[in-house]
Amino acid sequence: MVRRVLTDNAFAYRNSAAFRNAVLENGAVQRFIQPRRPQTNGKVERFNRTLLEEWAYVRPYASNHQRTTALTTWLHIYNHHRAHTSLSQLPPSHASTTRLGITSRRRASGGHGGMR
Repeated sequence: MVRRVLTDNAFAYRNSAAFRNAVLENGAVQRFIQPRRPQTNGKVERFNRTLLEEWAYVRPYASNHQRTTALTTWLHIYNHHRAHTSLSQLPPSHASTTRLGITSRRRASGGHGGMR
């Protein structure tokens, strides 16, 4: 189930009633990346590349059901078992501010805590 759709600030995403309605009809909320912050879009692009390389193009799927089932499995592996370089080789579900060495004081002071 899609909960949030993160897009850049392109005219098509900001001004398309059809896109906005499609998001709402699926029970999701549309969010936009911060203007002049290409790093956010870079994260999305990297995820899309990983998705294509590790799920979409790994093999042909005989049906949409088969493809959807494979996606659900892949997302679980990605979020709970796959090591992520940006998270010190932890999967997102295991990464926490404590494990990454980020303290409350660093966050409160506006520091990045080693994460950029």
